[in-house]
Amino acid sequence: MARELVAVGDQEAEVLRKLLVDQSQRIAKREATFDDRQLSLEFDPAEAEQARRDRRRWQAKFERLSQEIIAEPKRVRQSYEVIADRLEVIGLVHLWPKSN
Repeated sequence: MARELVAVGDQEAEVLRKLLVDQSQRIAKREATFDDRQLSLEFDPAEAEQARRDRRRWQAKFERLSQEIIAEPKRVRQSYEVIADRLEVIGLVHLWPKSN
């Protein structure tokens, strides 16, 4: 049972890691296509400022993701570790030899 829980924890940690890496890659790709000069030419000032705010949020999220890629899978694995293993007596069987 404990090995199965550890296996489930490993699977979920790996899925979470992949999800975080994918998010990080999407943000990096979007950052690579961001052109601040284009904003001043094609957008009105309010839209350009919103795009700049969005970019700052992407950058902050990207930095957070780099830390979460390391920390969160560990946290998930730890949540599946068996901390206490108990054996409780629920009954008693008394056997008599057949000769009596």
